[in-house]
Amino acid sequence: NVSGEKDAADWLRYSYLFVRFFRTPQKFGITQQDFETDPTLEKKRREFVHEAATKLCNARLIRIDNNRNYNPTDLGRVAGRFYVD
Repeated sequence: NVSGEKDAADWLRYSYLFVRFFRTPQKFGITQQDFETDPTLEKKRREFVHEAATKLCNARLIRIDNNRNYNPTDLGRVAGRFYVD
C-alpha cells in the first residue's frame, strides 16, 4: 500500500514511468541539470506524485493530511475496487 508521498515516490522508481523519464525526459519537463543535480530524480518523482495526489484529493478519492500522508475516502475505495476511470 502507498500511504504517503515518500512511499509513492519510491514506488514510482520501480515503474515503467521511471524508465520513460530517462528515455524521453523532455516529455516530462526533465532537464539535463535535473539529472546532474539529482541522478535518481527524487525531486521530480515527488513533484509528479504530489501533482497526481492533488488531483485525486480534488476528485475526493483521497485525503492528504499535513504530513503528506494519503488516506482513501469511501468513494476512493469503491473506485479502486472496481477500477473506475
